[in-house]
Amino acid sequence: MEVPSQNSSAWLDLIRGAAALLVFISHWRNLFFVDYAAIDRYQPLLLPAYALTSLGHSAVTIFFVLSGFLVGGSCLQQFRSTRFSWKSYAIARSSRLYTVLIPALCLGAALDFLGSAYFAQHGLYSGVETRNVIAGPPALNLSLGVFAGNATFLQTIAVPTLGSNSPLWSLANEGWYYVLFPICLFAMSRSGDLAKRIVFSVASVGILVFVGKQIAAYYAVWLIGVGVAALPKRCMPKWATALCLVAFVTFLFSKRAITTKSTTLTAALAFDVALGLIFAAFLYCVLQFSAPTLPSVIAKLGRASSRTSYSLYLSHLPFLVLLAALLGERTQPYGSHLILPFVCAIVCLAYCAAIYFMFERHTDSVRRLLQNATCGTVQNRHDLPIAQTAERRLG
Repeated sequence: MEVPSQNSSAWLDLIRGAAALLVFISHWRNLFFVDYAAIDRYQPLLLPAYALTSLGHSAVTIFFVLSGFLVGGSCLQQFRSTRFSWKSYAIARSSRLYTVLIPALCLGAALDFLGSAYFAQHGLYSGVETRNVIAGPPALNLSLGVFAGNATFLQTIAVPTLGSNSPLWSLANEGWYYVLFPICLFAMSRSGDLAKRIVFSVASVGILVFVGKQIAAYYAVWLIGVGVAALPKRCMPKWATALCLVAFVTFLFSKRAITTKSTTLTAALAFDVALGLIFAAFLYCVLQFSAPTLPSVIAKLGRASSRTSYSLYLSHLPFLVLLAALLGERTQPYGSHLILPFVCAIVCLAYCAAIYFMFERHTDSVRRLLQNATCGTVQNRHDLPIAQTAERRLG
């Protein structure tokens, strides 16, 4: 895996920022506006907006592929060049995850306690309403045990997601994939002795069994991103990029993606693997770009949205749930009905941006502190593993 060029990094910024916004607007629309079938006028005109705001799950699939590309690709390159270090890898991953995760868990729990205390009779906090976003009363999932389970990536495995913060489900996938992938590499290594390879193989199988069928199955989607990183770089014709983009957008806005309903894990996985493969083809074409192809304004917006995407993803939902309870019932998606929901969206985005500036922006400082605490030295920027450099370029 090569560090993405400046232009391809701009595309990656834009994709990651757009994916985070898709998750956000999906939850926002479900919380504040009636379902499509309940719209009393302008229904055909609002179909594209409802389609766009129904792609939250597909956006998470895109996140998995990007994560596999960046983290798995870097790990694979370091392993091939015998530069892989468990300690450096653990510091890079834990600083990236926990610098935002712990504050997000604390703030999300505080917001849920507040909402449960002052809006106990509202459907979102009493469990009468889910609005296609939360699973039940947030207060039922606010114990110290649930907090600890979410902090150790055991949500959906041993504990539910904390309070109303249902997007935390994907963090369990990410956390265990980060652990699993290097172990799989050592298990498949031809250079290690047989006994160690057997131990790593048993550990890989043990992790896959422990995390359960769904997380184990979606490891295939994450590995698609690793596959993109492993492919050799070659110049792709513009028509191939355009074809992949058309296929990706078409698939993304298909009826299956918009309805996000599956009767079985197999059906859901089949669709998400197909979406991941099409997106990976587009991503591979984008990575070959070297000449400028994005206007500077769009590139800057993409970089800004990418920088805050992790904070936005982890922090937005408990705040939105509280604002939705404050406003009361869901409203129609037109005219003056739009004003207060849009104000709530802007306030929530500002809240998530504040979390970025207070916490996520200091990820590199946290990483250096951990490095100092473990080995007493700080790596030069040019010696940073490629995943860290790529993450910096992606915000």
